[in-house]
Amino acid sequence: SDELELIWTQVKQAIVTYSWRAMYAKNDAEFDFQIQQMVKTCNEYGYDQILAWSQEQAAARYQLQLEEN
Repeated sequence: SDELELIWTQVKQAIVTYSWRAMYAKNDAEFDFQIQQMVKTCNEYGYDQILAWSQEQAAARYQLQLEEN
């Protein structure tokens, strides 16, 4: 759906942004902060919906592969 695609895009962008910030952190505390912010932001955007959809798709694909064999 369009809503799921928007969530996916927002989560992906948050992961990219905060990962880069974490990579260039000046110390462990700043690194940990950036990772915590990434997790918080992704959860606020609806990461759980993306995870559920991905798991459903993986299960469906696995079932199709079983049926082909």
